[in-house]
Amino acid sequence: MAQKMRNIVIDWSDVKDRYLRSVERGERWRSQPAMSGRLAGWHKNPYQKDDDGGGFMEDDWSGGTAADTLKWLREGFRAPEFVHAAEYVPTAEKIRNTWNPHEGDYDIFRAAAGRDDYYLGPQKRLSKPGLRVQIEFAFAWTVSSKTIQEYGAWCAGFLGALETEGYDLVVDMWIPLDNLYEGDGGYDYEKQEYNGNVRSNVLVRVKRPNEVSDFTEWSSLFSPTGYRHLGFTAKCVAGDKIGKKAVSSLGMTVGGKTWGVEYDKDEAVVRILCNQRAGGSEKLPTKAMNEAARKCGLLPEIVGQR
Repeated sequence: MAQKMRNIVIDWSDVKDRYLRSVERGERWRSQPAMSGRLAGWHKNPYQKDDDGGGFMEDDWSGGTAADTLKWLREGFRAPEFVHAAEYVPTAEKIRNTWNPHEGDYDIFRAAAGRDDYYLGPQKRLSKPGLRVQIEFAFAWTVSSKTIQEYGAWCAGFLGALETEGYDLVVDMWIPLDNLYEGDGGYDYEKQEYNGNVRSNVLVRVKRPNEVSDFTEWSSLFSPTGYRHLGFTAKCVAGDKIGKKAVSSLGMTVGGKTWGVEYDKDEAVVRILCNQRAGGSEKLPTKAMNEAARKCGLLPEIVGQR
């Protein structure tokens, strides 16, 4: 049986608003019991230590407290960026009408004014295309908050490099998980059939096309608590959008994945990939990430050698 797929696009502002309503203002989230109790507990005591139920305290697992998350939501989170540039990013050729001295429609008024660019016609210019960047953002309980933070720092630096090169980015935090919502897996007794696995791709839109980039606004997603506070909240916000409750485990991670970068030039999509089931002692392979980006033509040779 082929695996079923669903894509759910939500807006970062809705995730931020839901977290603030529940944790800062104490509003109960009755439609999503998988998170309502946890958020209510953080509202009651925003400094409480939180674990995954298996004894991993917040310093090792959640990455911080709700008070930390509230601060980063208000002030932004500044990770130490991994320094690199994007000198070798491919360009796309666009043809547009421009004033020029050689060909096109003659303008008598510009000529009479002494201008030397009195023709309006098509001129070939190299300009960089828009890019859609999808940052994989799903981790098992074994992945330490420090590794997630290092991954976020690398991603932040990478996005900054692309924007410096003049790209208009669409950026999604991409959460791919299996059986995230009730009824996604197992046997449906009402329909008398096996559902199989359903993979949900939750896409949290943090930057839309033609928007002025404001990294501070959504940098808290890269903070130590970003995934296990805000990412968890995002899964349930997506559930509300499609009218489904998230399961108590908040979905099953996808095995067999690794850290890396993929670039689909035809679709102008860049995917930053993670190892969802990395071990607790596994460090972010920054050298391999740079090499993957370099091979895609997205980083210069010198960075790939660091």
